[in-house]
Amino acid sequence: MDLTCSLSPLVYAELYSLLGARTAWADALEERLEEGGLEHEWLEEAADLYRTYWLSVAEYEPMLVLDAEHAHLASWLLAGLLRKGESSEFSADLQRRIRNRYHEDLGSEIGILPDALAVTIVSWTLGKVIGEYDIEYPVVPAVLPADDDVAMAYHGLVEHVAALPKQAPWPEMLGSATHWRGAGLAESLQPVDPPNLSTSIGHLVRLARPHMAEHRHAKLEQHWNRSDFVARRNVLTHVRSDGGVAFAAASKLASDHQGIQPTLAGVTQFVFQRICEELGDPGNRPPWGAKWEVLQHDITVW
Repeated sequence: MDLTCSLSPLVYAELYSLLGARTAWADALEERLEEGGLEHEWLEEAADLYRTYWLSVAEYEPMLVLDAEHAHLASWLLAGLLRKGESSEFSADLQRRIRNRYHEDLGSEIGILPDALAVTIVSWTLGKVIGEYDIEYPVVPAVLPADDDVAMAYHGLVEHVAALPKQAPWPEMLGSATHWRGAGLAESLQPVDPPNLSTSIGHLVRLARPHMAEHRHAKLEQHWNRSDFVARRNVLTHVRSDGGVAFAAASKLASDHQGIQPTLAGVTQFVFQRICEELGDPGNRPPWGAKWEVLQHDITVW
């Protein structure tokens, strides 16, 4: 299974076309492009190049993908829109456009986006949904967090969930692993002294508020802050009741799709908001002007 954010040229054609149409964002996008050494006309030019390349391969290789450096550039650009609100609506718009364009160009409908087209945007960070667990999760980001331990731990979580059997209930430990890893990532992403999982989670949930639609944040808070997440993690780890939660009940909840989905959604949010923060750091300015000259060779129709 490909655990990189490798996506179809159709994704980038529609992404840059959609960004170019959001005139209210023009100043922010132009400023971001200038920071990366790109001209303000770049969005239109890039959309045309990706579109032309997509049309050249669509008929005989519609699932062709480009390497993740194209996703890195796109995600770096998107990180400049952090103050424009949450990104889930924009992500849904992009997915609709991809479906419509695919249908127009190839004459066939697609329901669930196949791997090459399974793009999502979480906290203005580009990602790719992989596996058959869900249409939203797990998500491979365009770039991993800078902390090597966090990056490796999140990569392991994605790999684990993507390989889960479609048929549930699963053996209990397959689901329990998601809660263990989710708790560990929360503590690592937001360490406190002395270590305290509830405090780390509280900080992460508060940091997530500007990144999410209100209804999504309410679900996140309900699962991580106001419910028994910490108690269930403790029960699964120590195999004894904690806070009124019994091991048998916690095990059963960890054995199906719905039981682990809120944990997976929260971890994805926490990791992606960290990546967005890192990509948006003023000191993080890759020489995209020079890199784009190389990337163009991947999508030039000779």
